[in-house]
Amino acid sequence: MPVKKTAPLVYELRITLTGIDPPIWRLIQVPSTLLLCCLHDALQAVMGWTDSHLHQFEKDGRYWGDPESDEYGDLKLVDESKVTVTKLLKAEGDALVYVYDFGDNWRHETVLEKIVPSEVPTSRSALPVAAVAHRKMSVALTDTRNSWR
Repeated sequence: MPVKKTAPLVYELRITLTGIDPPIWRLIQVPSTLLLCCLHDALQAVMGWTDSHLHQFEKDGRYWGDPESDEYGDLKLVDESKVTVTKLLKAEGDALVYVYDFGDNWRHETVLEKIVPSEVPTSRSALPVAAVAHRKMSVALTDTRNSWR
């Protein structure tokens, strides 16, 4: 008899763009097994970014990102395509920082707000990677530190 594969947990993440008032935030659900490179893609989509700048994840003095973007080797990046979200966020309240555009230094506090058991089939297409709530980001922030537009 085949062993039934259990579905990954669903992580509810609150992403808040730091240094902006009033706060700009998103609440998304992703599978706990999502790779950090794919979380990058999800964050680009829900924040309205254009993926035209470098990025990295930060936690506890360590850095994850695309090793090809570290052309001088001084960033000491762990390859984000080999690490899942659950390796960095293990319990509700755990957090990491997603940095986008090193020139403007857009920092996104990413907090694991809730861990939800998945009742969905293990088909990848059935797992959520979607925004469920947000405060409207009414500004075009790429290449500008101004949040007034």
